[in-house]
Amino acid sequence: MPMYYNPILPVVDVIRLFISFLIIYFVQRMEQIKCLDTPSWKPTYMKFFSTVVIILTTVGMLSDPSFELSGAAVAVGVPLNMIMIYAVYTYIRDLEHQFKSCPVSQTEMNIHEFLKFYSLIMVLLVGLAIAALVGIVLAFIPFPKYIGIQNYCNTHQARLLSTPNSAPDKYRKSVKIKK
Repeated sequence: MPMYYNPILPVVDVIRLFISFLIIYFVQRMEQIKCLDTPSWKPTYMKFFSTVVIILTTVGMLSDPSFELSGAAVAVGVPLNMIMIYAVYTYIRDLEHQFKSCPVSQTEMNIHEFLKFYSLIMVLLVGLAIAALVGIVLAFIPFPKYIGIQNYCNTHQARLLSTPNSAPDKYRKSVKIKK
């Protein structure tokens, strides 16, 4: 029996590999420019993390499709990804101020602009995820104002459903559904 998979999955892996190789290339090129002040840990962390992503993505592409990450791997991966997003976001913006005094090629500037846009998108997605998480947590807190509104809606809906000429009754009659 042929195995089917979602065709977007290889595209996501290729994009992940491309961005990781691009980050390694860019950091190495920036380290070769002597007039740039390099932040202490950010370029090293970015290269290390990108190398790990390349290895894990390649292994994932070659492994059995039923292979799943454990909860521990996800629990470790999320904070490391947050650190990576912070490192890329701040490193790229720190370099931007130094580019005015150093000769940088157009290719490096293009990669810099791409990584600046990429890091901004990542920060916005993290912010959106945090906002969604806060919204989910707040949805389970019983605020008195909203409980009152919900009770009002429930009684109003029950009253509408109990009348013989309500919209659900008309629908049931039109399609001949019994109560």
